[in-house]
Amino acid sequence: MMLFLQSNDNMELTSSLESERHAVRDIGQRLNDTSMELAETKQTLSKSQVDVDKLNKSLNEQIEVNAKNQHFEAQGRLTDVLHQELQSAQDTINQLSSQNSELKELLIAEQNNRGSQHEHINQLDVTPESDSVQQMPDLVLKTGDVRVENEPAVVPDISEDEDSWPSESSDEFNDEPVMTSSHPAPSKYSNREDVVSSMSASIRQLEMERDQLRHELAEIANKSQSEISLLQQHMEMQIHQQVQQRQRDLLEQVHEQLREQQQQINALQQLVQKQKLQIENQDVAVDEINLENSAIPYEELKPAFAKLQTRFLRIMDEKADLLEKVQELEHICQQLSAETETIGEYISLYQIQRTALKKYYHEREKLITNLSNERAQMQAKIGQLQSLVMQQIQGRMHREHEKNSARETLIHRNHLREISSKTPDYDNEGFERQKTDTLDEQETASESSAMSLGLEAVDLEDLEELAAKDGTTQQILQIFNQLNVSGEGVHAGWFSPAVRKHQFKPCRRCQETILDL
Repeated sequence: MMLFLQSNDNMELTSSLESERHAVRDIGQRLNDTSMELAETKQTLSKSQVDVDKLNKSLNEQIEVNAKNQHFEAQGRLTDVLHQELQSAQDTINQLSSQNSELKELLIAEQNNRGSQHEHINQLDVTPESDSVQQMPDLVLKTGDVRVENEPAVVPDISEDEDSWPSESSDEFNDEPVMTSSHPAPSKYSNREDVVSSMSASIRQLEMERDQLRHELAEIANKSQSEISLLQQHMEMQIHQQVQQRQRDLLEQVHEQLREQQQQINALQQLVQKQKLQIENQDVAVDEINLENSAIPYEELKPAFAKLQTRFLRIMDEKADLLEKVQELEHICQQLSAETETIGEYISLYQIQRTALKKYYHEREKLITNLSNERAQMQAKIGQLQSLVMQQIQGRMHREHEKNSARETLIHRNHLREISSKTPDYDNEGFERQKTDTLDEQETASESSAMSLGLEAVDLEDLEELAAKDGTTQQILQIFNQLNVSGEGVHAGWFSPAVRKHQFKPCRRCQETILDL
């Protein structure tokens, strides 16, 4: 009965352990979900930051476009206004120039009339007056021409907004014709000096008004430019403040969300720690349980025990399988480590053998180069020796031919003398002549044959005959044949016979013996 109660308690403990594990899994899942949500919020934060940057960029571009449009519109309006003002000024200048020309004509006509009437009476008075009159209209015309040429230069280079212009400029330009029309007509004047003085005064007044208008236009342009720059700075400052405020709001929202998620994560971690502590602190003493208080019958506990037994057996089997797998993996790891060590040893051995082979091949190539150099030197020396020996043999053969020819001539002369001693006396003179002729012919023939033999080269058959007769010559030719030295000199043979006995490999990868074909 006590065993059943202990098993029941164990089952309760296992069930509580399973429930706690399930709760821990749920908490872990919630932690994973919160971490995923945190990552998503970070992504959304980065996206929102990118969107804010894009909005700032687009806003700046829009501000620049609006500023350019306003600038172009203001420049167009100002150009129109200045064009109108220029046109009105040009009209006033034309009116003044026409009035000047009329006054000049009137003055010239009056001068001519008075000059014809009072030419003899007032000659002394009329002359300076006429001179002054001639000078003043010229001055008037010159000033009028200067105004006509210099008046277009009044247009300043201004490209600002129309709203900054006051309405007084247009009133001033509209008042100009009134001021010019207020001058008295030239017909009302009786004296030419008054006309000239009034015209010069009006011209000076017009020039002063022109300078004043220029100064006012420059002041208005500077004022409008400063106002536009201040307005642009104010707009940029407002836009920058709005963007910063929006960024701060977004950052505060994101930080608030992060704080909430961090609080949730901390609460979940505390809950997990509490549950772990509760599981660790549940140290129930099975021996102290009052088994008599349990009123559960044995028949009801039997299927629970069976389930617990099957579950325990399954867990033990799984544990045994896992232990076997762990042992197999450890054995495989040991084998792999041993194989790795052997591979390292093989690699080190391969490196050592490779260095030894490199050294061997280097020494062999050095030996081959030395042998080839020695062979070239020996071939050159043997070629020189062969040429000297051939010259010696040719000289010897030439001398032998000369000796043989001289011997034959002597024998032939002796034979002719014997024949001449046996012939009668009456034929002595003719025979002597014939003998001398034949001797001369034989001598010339022998000399020519000797010279031809001395100049021509010695053939191989003559050498063989000479070698057959002379043992020293035969030995020398045999040595040359053994050394395989021909008339080509150095290019005849690659190695000497002693060197050819060594079986050198033509390359590093050849391992078999070399067959001589």
